[in-house]
Amino acid sequence: MSGTMNTSIGDPAVTRRSYAIVSPAFMSRRYAVQLSICRMTVSVTAVSMRWTVPWNPAAGTARAVTARRVTATRTDHELVERPRGMETSLQCGRAFLNVHRAAGPRTLIPSRDIARRGAMSGRLSGHRALVTGGAGGIGRAIARTLASEGAHIGISYLTSAGPARTVVAEVRAAGVRGSAIRADVTREADVKRLVAGTAKALGGLDILVNNVGNFLVKDVEHLTLAEWRDLLDSNVTAAFLCSKHALPHLRRAGWGRIVSLGAAGAYRAHGSKGMAGFYAGKAGIVALSKALAREVGRAGITVNVVSPGIVKDYDLTIPQARRRRDPETAIGRPGTTQDVANAVAFLCSDDAEFVTGDVLNVTGGWLL
Repeated sequence: MSGTMNTSIGDPAVTRRSYAIVSPAFMSRRYAVQLSICRMTVSVTAVSMRWTVPWNPAAGTARAVTARRVTATRTDHELVERPRGMETSLQCGRAFLNVHRAAGPRTLIPSRDIARRGAMSGRLSGHRALVTGGAGGIGRAIARTLASEGAHIGISYLTSAGPARTVVAEVRAAGVRGSAIRADVTREADVKRLVAGTAKALGGLDILVNNVGNFLVKDVEHLTLAEWRDLLDSNVTAAFLCSKHALPHLRRAGWGRIVSLGAAGAYRAHGSKGMAGFYAGKAGIVALSKALAREVGRAGITVNVVSPGIVKDYDLTIPQARRRRDPETAIGRPGTTQDVANAVAFLCSDDAEFVTGDVLNVTGGWLL
């Protein structure tokens, strides 16, 4: 089945537990200022890791967001449910709470970019973006961030109609147009319909974010041919098809941005095992993007890749997470979907007009 709807979030329809651990030393005066700026209302229970943040400050309502473990592998690296309507408190930062170590009292602080970013710059005002797999996880964060910068947003989804409706509602609340179209981006007919429908809904198209990409951990000797093909198709073939059919619209606009999601381990299997199929697909995206950048650069179109590293570690307890991930990144925490979305927004903007054919690693120093 296929269809178009003008509603909100992404693929897959599952949510993983998300937290970032910080030491008490981080609770400096800077965070005290952030707390007063953000006016954040937070409650946490030690067992369920459930928190409450303002949902609609004007209405005085709140929404409880409970972490759920991810079981699907479709489209995104991770899925995190995050409420909207927090232009002051969470609008410009990652809507994640950093949790004090488990041994002591749990102190919650806002993500450090809340105070830094302030009001959105509007640097994408009037632009029209298609984000594949935009109903959840990284895709949702990208859609919301581009919308907050002024871009009209179209997303694709495969199975998550409800979350897709939510994302469209969220981007529309930012004052921009939004649409969601169901499409299997490994099928050319679906991609043609997706691109044409999005361009019609938004009044054109000049930004493409290739976010879809299946993920599977399995050693080569146990990987079936069907699984191998799915990993390649959902990653590099999907990026090829979407880029091919979006390019005529970008050329007509006389300006364009194509940003595809890679993976930091695609060119350096950093402690990874069972990732050959996934990394092959992501390495293909890098090669495709570099070659395409050469083809379309003089048409005012840039083509780049954002390669995330560690993006949350949802299956670990807090002490385990500290022991495992703190030494793995120079910054001492895993990345978030907002970290990735910020990088994508930069590459979509005029600030990055002289950047093309490149890979921007968003790893927190994971590969140093």
